[in-house]
Amino acid sequence: WRCSLRPGVRRRTADRSRRPSGRVRRRASVRAVLRIPTRVGPSRIHGLGLFAVDAIPAGTVVWRLDPDLDLVLDEQRVAALPPEARAQLDRYAYPDPVRGARVLCADDARFFNHADAANCGDSPSEGPDVTVALRDVAPGEELTWDYRESGSTAPI
Repeated sequence: WRCSLRPGVRRRTADRSRRPSGRVRRRASVRAVLRIPTRVGPSRIHGLGLFAVDAIPAGTVVWRLDPDLDLVLDEQRVAALPPEARAQLDRYAYPDPVRGARVLCADDARFFNHADAANCGDSPSEGPDVTVALRDVAPGEELTWDYRESGSTAPI
């Protein structure tokens, strides 16, 4: 907040460029890797899940790997991490058998839960680093992915 001073008038106006600490807020220029509006919420499948905000037609690109944002770690680097960090990767990163690596998404895509009849998945026509809606998805529906597509050995 800042004061707007005019003769005889003092009122507070919102200054969205400043934080409460007084430091200038930098505008983020981050590219979205999730391509559709989503929210994270309680899941009936497991813990937290990723939910569609709007209807998503079949074939819509839902997520795309962004090498500038997503973290791709080869198995050698993963093995060198402390056990606590490996446990985090086991939970939130997905295995990429093509690269022989694990990918940690920089956005909420890490909240995709598994379903045998998933509504999202890889698209051969879009390439290996793209997830699309496999069928029409209703607003409020949880977005799911079949973990077996990535060769995951995590318990399902």
